[in-house]
Amino acid sequence: SNSTGYVEFIASKNNTQIEVNVDIIGMKPNTNYSFAITTYGELRGKGLKNVGMHFNPNNKTHGCLPSNERHAGDLGIGLSDEKGFLNLNFTADSVVLNSISYNGILGRAAVIYEG
Repeated sequence: SNSTGYVEFIASKNNTQIEVNVDIIGMKPNTNYSFAITTYGELRGKGLKNVGMHFNPNNKTHGCLPSNERHAGDLGIGLSDEKGFLNLNFTADSVVLNSISYNGILGRAAVIYEG
């Protein structure tokens, strides 16, 4: 697709949660999209097959915010508008913005997919 936009991660002062802001244009109009962090950050390869599954350091079942019973990387769901604009804003306390903590997301991929 010809989608473009940005994802912004803002760590809290004590780095116990992350504010996530997503703005993307060119999505399919009036469509539900999910936002997730994946296990790996390898973005090369057809169909993003190298990113792995949702980041899940606690071996939880699949779910989404606000439930606590979900993969740490299951972060948000949103609906694009009639022009294909997708805006997501949420706070995640299941992950942190570093690469050394067991639940750190630096070096992993952020993916948006239909559904």
